[in-house]
Amino acid sequence: MKQKNEILEKSKQKLENFVEILLEWQKKINLISSSTIKDIWNRHILDSLQLYPLLPEEASSFLDVGTGGGFPGMVLAIADSCCFHQFNKMILVESQLKKCVFLQEVSNKLKVPVTIINERIEKVTEKADVITSRAVMSCADLLEQTKGCRKKETVCLFLKGENVEKELQEIPDNYIIKKLNSQTMDGSFVIEVKESR
Repeated sequence: MKQKNEILEKSKQKLENFVEILLEWQKKINLISSSTIKDIWNRHILDSLQLYPLLPEEASSFLDVGTGGGFPGMVLAIADSCCFHQFNKMILVESQLKKCVFLQEVSNKLKVPVTIINERIEKVTEKADVITSRAVMSCADLLEQTKGCRKKETVCLFLKGENVEKELQEIPDNYIIKKLNSQTMDGSFVIEVKESR
């Protein structure tokens, strides 16, 4: 199991640099809610980073749906580039071009090896061992829209808020669901979903 403190310690400098770039870009385009800027580390960085120890050890390809300002995908890519170098393919999917330009600048400046795809997720056909997402759409919709990106053994990790129970009831029976409490926000959860064998 990857240790949370070690991950943060090794990646903190690069994550601080990421925050600097994000706040500079925030003046031009809306990357995060302005009300969360004061608590950016807890609300965005640490919230995203909590997924890293949960990424399956055997996974080598990763895809983040609707990365937006970089959450959780860019944060996880930064952690991987600083710590374990587990992934040989990290894909960030974002439908808004301006946000893709921002993500590319972060990748270039911080030397984080990611592939950025400016497309709606349902049109993406890249396969991944693990798929992540944060506050993009319901769990059932995510599973439907990522069909073309999943293998039989793909593990999905979704960051979700307090209304997740209703979403979980909409997931088809052929999935195994695990609900974990968020380590950063009371009433929020990490939802792990994979197809039953």
